[in-house]
Amino acid sequence: MSECGVDLQCITGILRSAIHELPNARDKVAKVVNSLPENLLNDIINNEINPEDLKRLCEVEPPLIKAFALVKPYRVTNKEVAQCMALALLDAGKYDEAAALVERAMELAPNADDLDYLRALLSIIHAGSLIPKAENLHINNNHGEEEELITRAARDYINAANIYEAINEHEHAELARFNALDLLAKHYFIHGNLDDALKQYTRCMAVIKDEEITKICKSMMMLIDAVMSGSPEKHVVAGDELMNNNMPQYALLAYGSAYQLNDDPYIYTKYIAALINYIDDKIRDEYGSFMNLLNDIRITGIKSVADHMGVSYDALLKYLEAKAALEYGREPSALIRYLANDEEMISIVKKKLSEWLSQENNET
Repeated sequence: MSECGVDLQCITGILRSAIHELPNARDKVAKVVNSLPENLLNDIINNEINPEDLKRLCEVEPPLIKAFALVKPYRVTNKEVAQCMALALLDAGKYDEAAALVERAMELAPNADDLDYLRALLSIIHAGSLIPKAENLHINNNHGEEEELITRAARDYINAANIYEAINEHEHAELARFNALDLLAKHYFIHGNLDDALKQYTRCMAVIKDEEITKICKSMMMLIDAVMSGSPEKHVVAGDELMNNNMPQYALLAYGSAYQLNDDPYIYTKYIAALINYIDDKIRDEYGSFMNLLNDIRITGIKSVADHMGVSYDALLKYLEAKAALEYGREPSALIRYLANDEEMISIVKKKLSEWLSQENNET
């Protein structure tokens, strides 16, 4: 790439050559796309790359979200390509771009057999687009409009579920129905309306057949019951169930509340384990690797990275300290020694953190 400088034709040639080598050149294509500034990539995607080349981009895994988000819908001439890009953008939370490409797919094949599937997908995308808007309203204490958007999003999920059911896409229907119930339940839960939150998860247990989904509903019911009872033991049991169902964010809440009610070090150890799982997941989504996270912290600081990830400074610092302890011991005993304020382990953790944050680490 360096040999091209800012020569658009040269860069386009390298990218097109790599695209033509797909699927063998997936890494090469991804490297070129991810290295380009957005304005330059936009010019290439919408003015230089032909529709057949766009089609080949769908062969790259993981999907080239950066490129897909820039594609102007009229540039896509194949329904399957529009659908492929739309699904990838939906998974990445790029709702407006995903909706535009679903609409393009419907334009390209207005009589397609799966037109109802696309209509359901459009409802799912619309629901997803309302949720971050509702979250912003919540942050700004505009709870009336927040509830209105949550209710609209739930209706969109139910609409999608009904369409899926009509075309015998039963698994998709169950997931959409669960999304509606879960969205409403969590809205009620964070606003302290525990009775209505419990009702939604009770409905989930009654109408959803998928075993994995009902496990999620059951674990959330256990958390709500624990909060209503004020029992530290019930909080711990709910936390364990939530961890078993890969829900560390809510396990954190359960263990944290349990520890406030009963400051047993054993409960605090569970809290830290949930914190590690929760932030590990966020790092995987945001940075790809722990070392990439460290590089960003080294450049911008822990507070800036914590804000970017949507966690508190204290939570991220505790996470880093726990990881440093585990890096030393590679076993729970090292972490337990640190949490027990063992002076030797505290010194080791501080030294490890200093090593991590004082120099750039290029490992990925």
